[in-house]
Amino acid sequence: MISKKFSFISQLWSVNRYKKNAGVSITELLVAMVVAGIAITGLLAAMVELLQTDQREAAREETQQSIQTALDFIAEDLRESVYVYDGTQRRGADGSGPLHYIYDYLPDFSSVGTPILAFWKTEPLSASQESDLSRTDCARLAQPAQQECNNLKLRRRSYSLIVYLQSTIPDPKWKGKSRILRYELPKYDASNFSTLAKSPGFVDPAEANNFPTWPLDSSNTNLQFTQGAGSPSLSDSPPEVLVDFVDEPASTINIPDCVSSYGSSYVRLPSDDTNNRSFFACVRRIGNEIGQNQDIILYLRGNTYGKEGANAQDELPTLQTRVTLRGVIDKFN
Repeated sequence: MISKKFSFISQLWSVNRYKKNAGVSITELLVAMVVAGIAITGLLAAMVELLQTDQREAAREETQQSIQTALDFIAEDLRESVYVYDGTQRRGADGSGPLHYIYDYLPDFSSVGTPILAFWKTEPLSASQESDLSRTDCARLAQPAQQECNNLKLRRRSYSLIVYLQSTIPDPKWKGKSRILRYELPKYDASNFSTLAKSPGFVDPAEANNFPTWPLDSSNTNLQFTQGAGSPSLSDSPPEVLVDFVDEPASTINIPDCVSSYGSSYVRLPSDDTNNRSFFACVRRIGNEIGQNQDIILYLRGNTYGKEGANAQDELPTLQTRVTLRGVIDKFN
């Protein structure tokens, strides 16, 4: 009886030993590899999708922050302005013509972009200009430079004409659908400030009280030439890019209408609401009145097109801000 039990146990041990030494069949190995491959592929696909989603969200957030920063910068620029052109000054008799007639007396912007906003603001002197002015003896200057020097030492500021443009002109340095540029026509030539030489094309609107009609005086004389200022050029003061990755101007996204949203006293800049839909403004019309605080609503929309990791057609929500001018003409402090 005992020998039979030992014989049975010996057989079980032999079978188990055979199974342990038999290994895994090719079929079992292939099945295991297929299952593992499917699992790993799924995990990798999920990981790639997660990374792509994270990149898209990062691109959206970064672009929207850049657009918001640019909008805040433009708003602060406008807040310090003293006169914003609303597009109604000095058009042709039939109401046709460019956005505003002043562009006939500024550099030709067609090679860089489309003008959107133009306004006057006071700019403080730069550190180098302050240093030059402190060393200048105004009494040694001939009139009217002597009087201007004395006034400048009191005011420490001067008027500048600011123009914001939108550009879709291809440039390898900029990848977005469009970008915003800032042009400034300062009063003084930075390379020759010690003599208080004016920038080419600059006419001080305060001297002739001609903010609405700049650079023409009351008799329609172009003061750029009678005062020897000549014509400005882009090479004298080239526009600088403020922000890239702005949505294309002719986007089909819905946008508000200035008159229906804010009333008949507001005008749209630019007036073309078909080809200027990603950067525009609603400006309260003031005509030729001076000294009023204008009210402006700015709209700016970004697009992540061209940004690494972004969706090719990822339009962002339109950002909006409202600005009331706090600048006053002839107030320099």
